[in-house]
Amino acid sequence: MSPAFIKGVGEHLPNARLTFDKFHVVAHASKALDTVRRQQQKADSELKGMGWTLLKDVNKLNLAQLTDLEALVRQYATKRTARA
Repeated sequence: MSPAFIKGVGEHLPNARLTFDKFHVVAHASKALDTVRRQQQKADSELKGMGWTLLKDVNKLNLAQLTDLEALVRQYATKRTARA
């Protein structure tokens, strides 16, 4: 996933097919989400304690977490892109 890895494979193994495993893709996305969450927490203290709620499967949230998440989505209706 790193640019150095992709470049190295392309240069030294030109016939190789690049694949990325699910674990590392999810880990990379989770790390990016956590970075954005931390940045936003510094600007808005209401986001404190929302880390697990944001990472957890929405179908596994309890009622309180689901309510918090819905309120958060309404409050931050503007879509933003987080670059990993």
